[in-house]
Amino acid sequence: MDVVYFPDDPRPPRWMSPVLALGNFDGLHRGHQKIVERIRRSAAIRPSA
Repeated sequence: MDVVYFPDDPRPPRWMSPVLALGNFDGLHRGHQKIVERIRRSAAIRPSA
C-alpha cells in the first residue's frame, strides 16, 4: 500500500489503474480491515491498463 498526499505528491509511475479508498479511518478496527481487504482484492484482479 502506498500513501500519496494529493496534490503535492506525484503519482508513482507503476500506478497504471489505481484503486482508492477514501475515508476517515480512526484506527484499523475490524470494519475498516474488511474495507481495506476488499479494496486489496479488487485491485489484485483489475487488469492493468
